[in-house]
Amino acid sequence: SMLVLISPYMLYYGRYARNEVFVALLGVLTLYSILRYLETGKKRHLLLLTTATALHFTVKETAFIYTAQALLFLAFYLFNRVTRLPWKNNGILNGFIVIISIGLLLIGAALGVTIYTRSQATTDAGQTTVPLIPGAPPETAPFAGHLPSVTSLIVLSLFTFIAAAVFLIIGYGWNNLRRERSFDMLILLGTFVLPQLASLPVKALGWNPLDYIFTWPGWTWQTLWAQGPVKTASVLILLVIIAIVVGLLWDWKRWLVNTALFWGIYIIFFSSVFTNWPGLATGLVGSLGYWLEQQGVHRGSQSWYYYLLIQIPLYEYMPALGLGLAAFFGLRRKYPAPLPHKTVSKPDHSAMDVPEAAPTFVLLLWW
Repeated sequence: SMLVLISPYMLYYGRYARNEVFVALLGVLTLYSILRYLETGKKRHLLLLTTATALHFTVKETAFIYTAQALLFLAFYLFNRVTRLPWKNNGILNGFIVIISIGLLLIGAALGVTIYTRSQATTDAGQTTVPLIPGAPPETAPFAGHLPSVTSLIVLSLFTFIAAAVFLIIGYGWNNLRRERSFDMLILLGTFVLPQLASLPVKALGWNPLDYIFTWPGWTWQTLWAQGPVKTASVLILLVIIAIVVGLLWDWKRWLVNTALFWGIYIIFFSSVFTNWPGLATGLVGSLGYWLEQQGVHRGSQSWYYYLLIQIPLYEYMPALGLGLAAFFGLRRKYPAPLPHKTVSKPDHSAMDVPEAAPTFVLLLWW
């Protein structure tokens, strides 16, 4: 609290009409709810996580970054637990680890290709949302020509992670998996954010996710499919169906309660309290779609080392020192291997025998 109080960043952004102060509050609530649910397994902490996530998505698109960080931490936490507990077959466990490794390598390759192609063709550092010369056509995003290779790597990694999930369910057991608290939060956050990621496949397919204008084309399928909103809606509906199926298979009662809470908050705000229903489209598709379009613009126009070597040492050096201390003490601490789950007929979160706050420092460092 003291560091937040005297933080130059927090003071700068929090003293005028910006939404960063809401982001800071909701980020802390997200962190708190994740750690408390790992420790206690009480349902109210899931409800708090759902509420904080929903409000964050209505406040600012940084919710995508925060949710991605939480999902990565929870996935790492789940991987750490399941690989230290007994499986039905060690061969399946080894296959699971190999497949996960391949998926991570593919993601790393996609990231490397993206960085390389950006360095080969960069836009003007002074360009923001419009060309420098009035009337000139906007420049093409520097990596647009290399999207097929990146997309292919991402699609391959997606298939490998799906295969890893199949190995996990077969080898570790669906009932055991449902008793993992990190898995609960992975399912909830994943199904909440999945429909809002529709802009990613739409953009990868070469369509415009910001095309909301629909003109009635007549009664032919060809003219109907030529409409941008129809293409985007087809991808959105597919992702919604996947989210519903996964959520119901996990725990239909808890999923329906949390989903009703999340989308209730989401719909109220994005529809401007039921007065602007097209706002739902700008939220579901336009929020992420807009920032995908802005990636080639380089609105910050700063060098790659600006945050790490200038802003943090000059302005936020106290939290940086605290980060070093947290890493030192956190990495020195030893944790016992997790105990096997009790055999129960139904998922029972009270059967967790191991303190679930062991990797707390990892999440703190990430934030």
